[in-house]
Amino acid sequence: MEKELMIPEFAEKWDEERAIKEEIQESLKKSKEREIASIMLLAFSLGVTIMTIAFFGVAAW
Repeated sequence: MEKELMIPEFAEKWDEERAIKEEIQESLKKSKEREIASIMLLAFSLGVTIMTIAFFGVAAW
């Protein structure tokens, strides 16, 4: 949209709505990154747990 062709009140409202939309998109991106990081941490801790159980199982045998 051409802001110059818009009525000033609508141009301000459009800018505000666009800023809010960008904030929401940025927040969703950060949320997705946190979700991926938590899944990776969970997979790592599960791997460490399995390796520890396997190590002590072989050592006890």
